[in-house]
Amino acid sequence: MYESFFSYPVGRQYPYRWFTPAVIGGGIAIAVLISFVNVIATGYELAATSSNNPNETMANPRWYGSINWPSVFTGNAQATCAASTFNLNAEVFTNNSAFPYTLQRVWRTKDDGTDVNLGSLVYLNNPLSDCNVTSVNIQVLGRYSQNVGLSAISRAGVLINAYARCSIDVDTSLTDDISGPTYFDLMATYDLVDANVPRFLSRNETTQASLYWGESLLQMYWLVLARNYKLAANGTVANDLYQATITLTRNSTAALGTAAEVESLDFFHVTCFTESSFCYNKTVPQLMQGDGGFDPYPSIWKSVDVLGKAMWFSVLTDLGRTQSAVPNMLVDPTLLANLTSNYTSEIQAWPTSNDGITQTLNPDLAQASFDPNATPVPDLNATQSTLTTNYVCQVPRMKSAGTLFYTVLQADLVYLQNAYTLFVFVVGYLLHRRHPDANYCDGCRGVVVQGQQSNDQHILSTSEGGAELGDQDSSSSSTHNNSEPKGYVHLNQNELRSP
Repeated sequence: MYESFFSYPVGRQYPYRWFTPAVIGGGIAIAVLISFVNVIATGYELAATSSNNPNETMANPRWYGSINWPSVFTGNAQATCAASTFNLNAEVFTNNSAFPYTLQRVWRTKDDGTDVNLGSLVYLNNPLSDCNVTSVNIQVLGRYSQNVGLSAISRAGVLINAYARCSIDVDTSLTDDISGPTYFDLMATYDLVDANVPRFLSRNETTQASLYWGESLLQMYWLVLARNYKLAANGTVANDLYQATITLTRNSTAALGTAAEVESLDFFHVTCFTESSFCYNKTVPQLMQGDGGFDPYPSIWKSVDVLGKAMWFSVLTDLGRTQSAVPNMLVDPTLLANLTSNYTSEIQAWPTSNDGITQTLNPDLAQASFDPNATPVPDLNATQSTLTTNYVCQVPRMKSAGTLFYTVLQADLVYLQNAYTLFVFVVGYLLHRRHPDANYCDGCRGVVVQGQQSNDQHILSTSEGGAELGDQDSSSSSTHNNSEPKGYVHLNQNELRSP
């Protein structure tokens, strides 16, 4: 009979009642589990998208729950977002959207205290920390220092800049050996009448009550300072050629200020330059009592104090600080009442004659001073701030139904085959140890038993006498051949074993 190179095994049914249910039940359970894992591991593809809230995008709930599966399984099922980069002089807003900020400087500090300047700020929605306003600069602009359109609205224009310093915690262990936060300087800008300077993009008297009052104060005292400066300069400055720079810094050097400090007119240290004079190392009360010589325009300094504080604490609120080096006047009802003590009288007196201003008051802003006893009391607060920008994100998207079915089916078949092969190997090993004749076919088991008996007789005869070994072996063999049952062929054990 021709023998092919290829062969097939001779099989027998497993003698265990539990084997068939175990294979079927286990196969179904394994198929479900493997399908579940395969959908997570291979059922998604990443699609690029833009997001302004990467934390929410990356934490978006997944259909398989919040279990932290190993990344080797969920690489394509997890959303990721790339950090954004702000170059120096870039304009940014916070999530509170009150002021535009210009990024002026970025640096990190080594362990030895040396600053390392950076060319950009790498940012991934990090909360702003330790923000503090360092100074406020007020510029009074005239005919040639502002455009004609702005001069038509107000003969004396006012441009306000506030300078702040913040930090963020960024893990840069993969890129450099400098540990600790990244620091950066920001410049906030406010101009009531210049449409090219965006301001307070969102306004809500209820949810952003502190910023609402900050915007109200900035509007009112911007107008008051523009009017007071024009009136004070009459007879001194001709043809509306106004030009002044006023710099306000904190007067106290105490690490932590008090409510009395921010309420005081001595809060600011003042440096100023006007058209024909200057002031240096002065306080607001000193300038209010000046003679108009080296202490110019005594009538403007009360409005400068309120406008400077309104800008100072509005920026702190926009940056999410309720308390920095000093208490935030816009988040404390008593301090806010103090800051707005003259607000009602200024509203009632507006507009005044000969002020050279055509700008009107916004009716949506506050129309009277803040009342700390009003009910309900507004929710004065400063919410946690982040810089706003768009981030490029990779979000998981389920594959099409046909592609998903083929991918999961292919993986399921491979794993099921491997699981079944392992299961059969273990069961076969245990079966052979308990039943050594299990590898023989049913028709050959009797011959195997007889062959084993003949061998036992042969071994016994050999042990009883060496001289009669040849005759006994021949007799045993003859007897064995004559005693074979009808219908059986004598085979050796190698021939009896299944391939």
